[in-house]
Amino acid sequence: MQRLTCPLFSLAAIPLAAGLCLCSAPAAAASGKLVSRSRQAGIQTTANPFLQLNVYGEVGTALNANEGRFQLMTTGGDPEVSTDDGLDLTFPGWTSYTTLRVLTDKAGAIRTTVGDFRFNARPVTSANGIVNATMPVDVSAANGLGGGVAQTTDLEFTQTLTLVRHSLEVRYQVKNLSSVTHQVGLRVMIDTQLGVNDGAPFLLPVLGRVTQEREFFKPNVPQEWIATDNYNTPTIVSQGVLQGSEAIAPDRVLFADWRIITGQLYDYIVNAARDVVTDSAIAAYWNPQALTPGQTRTLVTYYGLGYAAAEFSQPFVLAATSPFSLRYVKRDDSTTPQTEAELQPNPFTVGGHIYNRSLRQIGGATISLQLPAGFQLEGSESSVKSLGTIDPLKEGSAEWRVRATGQTAGKVSFTVTGGGVAAPSKSVTRDLNVPHLPFGFSLAPTTQMISFPFSFTDQDPVQALGLSASEFRLARYNPKLQEYDYYPTSLAATQLRPGLGYWVQASGTKPVSLRGADVLTVDNHAVDLKQGWNQIGNPFSIGIYLGSMEVIAGNQVLDWDTAIAQGYLRGTLFRWDLNQREYVYSYDPEFLVQPMEGFWIKALKDVTLLMPSAQIIGAIRSRTAPAPPADGWRLQLSATAGELRDSQNFLGASVTGSDGFRAREDVEEPPGFSPYLNVRFVHDDWGDAGRNFAQDIRSAVNGTTVWNVEVDTDALDQEVALTWPNIQEIPRSFRLTLTDLETNHSVYLRARSSYRFRADSQGTPRRFILTASSDPGASLRILNLRQLPGRTPRGQTVSFALSKAAEVRVTIRSGSGRVVYQAPAGQGRAAGMNLTDWSGSDLTGKPVARGVYQAEVVATAPDGQSAKAVVPLVVR
Repeated sequence: MQRLTCPLFSLAAIPLAAGLCLCSAPAAAASGKLVSRSRQAGIQTTANPFLQLNVYGEVGTALNANEGRFQLMTTGGDPEVSTDDGLDLTFPGWTSYTTLRVLTDKAGAIRTTVGDFRFNARPVTSANGIVNATMPVDVSAANGLGGGVAQTTDLEFTQTLTLVRHSLEVRYQVKNLSSVTHQVGLRVMIDTQLGVNDGAPFLLPVLGRVTQEREFFKPNVPQEWIATDNYNTPTIVSQGVLQGSEAIAPDRVLFADWRIITGQLYDYIVNAARDVVTDSAIAAYWNPQALTPGQTRTLVTYYGLGYAAAEFSQPFVLAATSPFSLRYVKRDDSTTPQTEAELQPNPFTVGGHIYNRSLRQIGGATISLQLPAGFQLEGSESSVKSLGTIDPLKEGSAEWRVRATGQTAGKVSFTVTGGGVAAPSKSVTRDLNVPHLPFGFSLAPTTQMISFPFSFTDQDPVQALGLSASEFRLARYNPKLQEYDYYPTSLAATQLRPGLGYWVQASGTKPVSLRGADVLTVDNHAVDLKQGWNQIGNPFSIGIYLGSMEVIAGNQVLDWDTAIAQGYLRGTLFRWDLNQREYVYSYDPEFLVQPMEGFWIKALKDVTLLMPSAQIIGAIRSRTAPAPPADGWRLQLSATAGELRDSQNFLGASVTGSDGFRAREDVEEPPGFSPYLNVRFVHDDWGDAGRNFAQDIRSAVNGTTVWNVEVDTDALDQEVALTWPNIQEIPRSFRLTLTDLETNHSVYLRARSSYRFRADSQGTPRRFILTASSDPGASLRILNLRQLPGRTPRGQTVSFALSKAAEVRVTIRSGSGRVVYQAPAGQGRAAGMNLTDWSGSDLTGKPVARGVYQAEVVATAPDGQSAKAVVPLVVR
């Protein structure tokens, strides 16, 4: 089964064909573009209930420069929307074009100047709605149009345009007809116009609005992009898909000013200060690759309507439709103190569609719906439905009425699966944003960091929560004083406001129905950040992306990455995982900041954080744990004490790391809140960069590198266990040693799975040193194992030599193999001669009988090597 996840932007979802450049301009008069509609002679047209494709065809006997170029517009558009019928998706002139780049000459040698050939050929329309055109390419021809009658045909360049339900599949094939290898690349440029707006703005997952020129390179090319006629009140939405279905991910994608890029056949230098919404364009590049004689290179991409999650590969299109978001609707009853609200539409319709794009029937077609928790089908409706036989170029559809129970909020996903006889099943996933309601949740008797995506008529926590002051504890961090303010003694903790985070602990499990709560209706919400650690929250009822936030510093508005690069804030967001009862963190801009959760962010200067409404940007994948450095290693250090836990601590080395502070590789730890257990890497030498870190990545270890570690807890006099669960992932060329500075006891991490100690009764942090050193790689051996006279009349001494440092366990066994005595575990021994004394007593302290025993020595090196040796031991 093939499975595709199609994230949404709360506006649209649709695909784009390979190697495309889509452009949009402000107005024909301003841009100098000429409008050309399908009623012109020679234009080839094909249409379906969603879209109409126009291709410039044969006009006269001579090849016209526009022949082979295409336009796209809607017919019926989104079936659920009447405002997008008969509107443009590209500029209604011949302003989009595709360029073939050839780096080689006739002999296959690299040319002194590259050859760029604009696609130009006469189309032939086939009966099944596919428009083909083929252009012969003479690689020795001058740059420019190409096409026409080539003196010799070195390459065959074919464009195939296919309407696949609500999208256009754009396919290019380049075949090498010569006897030498050629280097061939492609740029596709399409001039987008959405309705009457030829300056149609763009939207990207995570990053949100694109208003100035930007470019992306593999592997950071977005999977899809959105264009619309208006950000706030769209009447038409399109989507391009750069990856997924049969689309081939481009090597480079850029958003540019059409007026500039249209004059550049291939190369383009992005100007980050240049506006794109005056006359916008998107261009996709596939870098030149070697094409051997007879070989064909195929590139595919999609562009079309943005209303359905879909998979377009042969033999059928599978599409899923639903609302992008449910709405929060207040239904307040003035006779009750609680806030009544509901979700709308509820129930709502989910559609599943199989469009047969092949020329054969699909028999026995079925389609099914899998719902997430918190959703149910209305009545006795079945989740699996039969569509029977679907004829070529026809569609079978099913609908389900689905109800949200109100028990689930945030980003949810449902899956539609379809298939039939000789049509293997595949799935698409549709994301839905569900607002949080002001009821149906509980406060826990354990500490939780929380936020409230509501504005309250009365901001006092007692009034807003409907609880008495004795039923909960509430605190908020004061970054100026670097301490907590508590309810009800401090003003900061006596007002529940959207966009802020709080620590809350209830006296028991307390169901909550908020009072006087309403959702925000603004496009952006501003939160003032003071220098230091700040507790924040998502002020909206739907998740927003970390990377979509902006920072106001003075009179300038900075995007997320720029604000971090210019030193206004740290890019890492911490949240409290209520289930694990510990901090987890992310510096991934794709992290989805969910409502009702509190977060830590550190500001390096006083700034204002601007959080965008989620009306336009919807749900997408999110990641939490930072990935290990690709060019190094990372060791996890975890601690537990009773129910307290702190596992998200990482030290390591990377060629891009630094022995000084480096943002994102070195992650500072936020303040704790009682009861707490914190593992931290300490840097008293880093000054304003901070002291306590949850992640500390150094430069590549050559020789010896040392980390200072502290374990701090208010679980006084309790046992604490330190573990290193991913030690097997660390290269064996490194020797890792943990030394307890309180006892001066050292353990080799590869030889032990944990280290236990008792927390100080006065709350003093326990200090350690963790050392990583390059291991010479010598094999571990136990040499010269023998018995020596003991220090007491019945005592014995076991003497042995180690070829390298190791942890050693010495065991005395009886003649039958029973354990008589064991030396304390985990004793680190240096290379060279070592001695272990035995008093001659057993495990209970009683003297053993005279006789012959076995002294067994087991050694384990820091790299995991082990060795064992046994010698007879005579007790007289």
